[in-house]
Amino acid sequence: MSSWNDVTKKVRELRKNFIVRCVISFVAVLASALLQSYVILAFIRPAGLLSSGFTGLAILIDRIAELYGNNHDGSGYGQYDNYQ
Repeated sequence: MSSWNDVTKKVRELRKNFIVRCVISFVAVLASALLQSYVILAFIRPAGLLSSGFTGLAILIDRIAELYGNNHDGSGYGQYDNYQ
């Protein structure tokens, strides 16, 4: 039982460390961004749905722009690839 208490004390000490909290936050944000991008590409786009929030608004603006002939792939290089 004392080993369990040692583990909980160590976890409490790590929670107080600012750098550890920042690293955990960064990893959590990165993992959630990767998961959201996968879900958008795998489920939302093929089904023709819009997600909520700013992501859904960006998808809606992209679809409206495609109706008017502006095919922007999001990489930032599409318009000037063949510029001479």
